Amino acid sequence: MRSGVGYLGDHRGIAAQHHHLGAEFTVVVVLLEQVAHRAACLALSVLQELDVHDTSVPSSSSA
Repeated sequence: MRSGVGYLGDHRGIAAQHHHLGAEFTVVVVLLEQVAHRAACLALSVLQELDVHDTSVPSSSSA
């Protein structure tokens, strides 16, 4: 699944590339991935709710 930061699990590669920055850097990257993933899931959920409960009135072209 794609998130705002990258593919979930990218933190392993990023942490390996920047291991000299320490564990704190890895934690920040993991948290950023989780925030982006959860925001995307929430947005999808809202869009699905709007689609299911669409109360818009269809326009009629009869005159």
